[in-house]
Amino acid sequence: MKLGFLTRYSRERIEFARREGFDCVSLVDGGPGAEFDVVSIAEDKIKEIREIADRNHIAITAVAYYTHHIEEAQIQRFRSTIQVAAKLGAKVAATFAGGAPNLKPEENFPTFKKVFSEYTRLAEDVGVKIALENCPCMARYPENIAFNPVWWERIFDAIPSEALGLEFDPSHLVVTGIDYLKALKDFGSKIFHFHAKDAEIDRETLRNCGIYGEGWWRFRIPGLGDINWRKLFSVLLDVGYDYAMVIEHEDPVFRGERYDEGLRRGLKYLRQFL
Repeated sequence: MKLGFLTRYSRERIEFARREGFDCVSLVDGGPGAEFDVVSIAEDKIKEIREIADRNHIAITAVAYYTHHIEEAQIQRFRSTIQVAAKLGAKVAATFAGGAPNLKPEENFPTFKKVFSEYTRLAEDVGVKIALENCPCMARYPENIAFNPVWWERIFDAIPSEALGLEFDPSHLVVTGIDYLKALKDFGSKIFHFHAKDAEIDRETLRNCGIYGEGWWRFRIPGLGDINWRKLFSVLLDVGYDYAMVIEHEDPVFRGERYDEGLRRGLKYLRQFL
């Protein structure tokens, strides 16, 4: 299994990954005007990125664009994400299932089915898999309908494509009260990419403020929260997952100048299980 981190592209971040002993990165679309803009990126730039990654022995395991998929510009950008992933040699294009924030998941589902059926045909054609990250993205309702196992089952029944699966992030399941180990077992064959992110629950604060209150949970670097990573790796072995585990760094303790310290700590912790 490859260990890496989620990042925007730069030569410096690829070189950092090599120096620190990472195996891979997952690249996030930088958007219009960025050095790594999946819509406008030139073939020469794609070649350059591949050469820099190869020279540093860093695999690019996924290209990610996290969006709602309700506007035409968003749809076209994710189509470009799929195509750029293929050109970079990444096996995965990662995203949210999407949805309008003012609608319930049930109301968003018909649009999701139409849009993602088209995406999967493109992904199948270019040899890339689409991985749905399971963050709820809560506003009034979950903006990402792929936020729990109930909806995963509905999604995969509605679009029975081998090109559609999950970018599994256990931290969101911890925060929303879902058994992350059971979810991992039940959907192991559909896990195409993995976000290594922990979550810490402050039970005392939760008892006082309830789930609609604030300050009762926070994301952490792997090993600093409530996830049992030893059991998690055991389940990953059972289900046969052996691709990439990338740290999605959102730990508030390691901000600013301490950001890379968080990545180093996460890598050191995760490496012991391999």
